[in-house]
Amino acid sequence: MIKQGIIKNIGKFNDIKLATGLDMTLYATQPREANLTNTGISTETFGDKWFLTPKGRALFKTYDSGYSKEIRQIRMLNELLCQELCAQVGIACATYEPAQKDGQDGLITYDIAGEENSLVPIHRLIRVKRGLDTTLFGCAEAIDVYAYNGYAVNKKQVIVDLFKILVFDTLTLQTDRNDNNINFLFANNFKGIRVAPLIDNEFAFCGERLMDWLTCQNVDEIDIQDILSMHALKSKIFTFDDACTANAKRLQNNVELIAFYAKKHPALKTALNNMLQNLNPKQAFAVLEQQGVVVNEYYKQYVCEIVETTKHMLLAERGKRVSKALLNDYENIY
Repeated sequence: MIKQGIIKNIGKFNDIKLATGLDMTLYATQPREANLTNTGISTETFGDKWFLTPKGRALFKTYDSGYSKEIRQIRMLNELLCQELCAQVGIACATYEPAQKDGQDGLITYDIAGEENSLVPIHRLIRVKRGLDTTLFGCAEAIDVYAYNGYAVNKKQVIVDLFKILVFDTLTLQTDRNDNNINFLFANNFKGIRVAPLIDNEFAFCGERLMDWLTCQNVDEIDIQDILSMHALKSKIFTFDDACTANAKRLQNNVELIAFYAKKHPALKTALNNMLQNLNPKQAFAVLEQQGVVVNEYYKQYVCEIVETTKHMLLAERGKRVSKALLNDYENIY
């Protein structure tokens, strides 16, 4: 039985304070190079240059100026929170830290490629739709081609890493996992290919819809089940469009695919079970608070309800029979 969660006082979600961050005016810059850049960071404001910090090259992201400061803080908080959640379940994630530049708050993310690698977005390997729901098989085939041409690659590990991203995005209701923020690191000496650290988690926890809710002044509570539903609360969201329905539909598709993959491959089943056991947003919030981040209890409850609900969805799906459509589409990815 999925818990029915009603989150009240969503207007108080905005009572968030990030830790004091780096002052980017202290650091020299250099132009951003196309083959060594973290994708997913736009070139608006400061995204077109590296900042040369003591920890290495970093990009500074201010997030969309069209949103209020409070909403931008939630998006930045999601990046920091997902960084901690990824650490819990063994997913490599880019490092984010609060920062300021010219009076603007934002986050810096350190170079995830380094001079020894090139960062290759997934769309350059295969043509994908929005999300990871169709890429596991295609990536396996594409990796075979690179292996044939001399790259050393652990194909099984690549599939497990992509599967874990799929599970993570489903558990956290990621609504912005597109083909420009799933990446591979190609070693410039042809010695390896691996999945790059994860970036762009600002729209986790159904972030695109949440921005609408927070902007709509006459709504002060959220039913978690409404977030997961196909009708998506047309009466309560003033910017409702097909994207919201597509997100809900993709969530259900991903739940079925995850259960299907886990039934077929022991390594994926083990990865799924470990993630269901170890993903703990309460612990992640505790780590952030030790770092000086202040989060109100209402947003904590919202995030915890989402993760608990999606965990229940995945656990319930594990016992169901695989649909005929999935069986017809299935290919051996190993």
